[in-house]
Amino acid sequence: MRRLFLALALLALALPARAATFLPIGGAWTPFCFGAAGGEADGCGAPGSPFFAIAGGTTTTIEVTDAFLSGDRFRLVLNGFEVFLSSLVPQGAPSESDPDAAFASGLFSRLAVTLDPGFNDFALFVEDSPFGAGQGFIRVVNAPTPVPAPAALGLLALGLLGLAARPRRMD
Repeated sequence: MRRLFLALALLALALPARAATFLPIGGAWTPFCFGAAGGEADGCGAPGSPFFAIAGGTTTTIEVTDAFLSGDRFRLVLNGFEVFLSSLVPQGAPSESDPDAAFASGLFSRLAVTLDPGFNDFALFVEDSPFGAGQGFIRVVNAPTPVPAPAALGLLALGLLGLAARPRRMD
């Protein structure tokens, strides 16, 4: 019993001291705010910011997009060690406040990372911020289920037929 208590106490010490903002799975965009390059983005003052978490039983995708003024770039640190960078785009795109339009346009920095089921935590950092501060959006969507391409299945079938039809050697 003592060992279990000790293990739980050590686990509690190893976990981050800050509370996480859990992002819902389902595609609703959540705003985040940021300052100068090098700083960590947060939930625009929401409790639990700036540390985000997702818990899901299916494969999900985190989508991040800049908005309003183009030129910002983000770094996503997943589960404490995996690092992903959003796309690099030039400044000067027309202002866009709709996250769907900003993500789809390619004129604003964006990032999509597919995650395995389970608990995932992450933080967003500002890699580039030419305006010194800004706002972006993040959402979690169910990842599309991959469907095998008919051409790939056809090639596999032809390969198997070729193996079956080849002449056998007698030694």
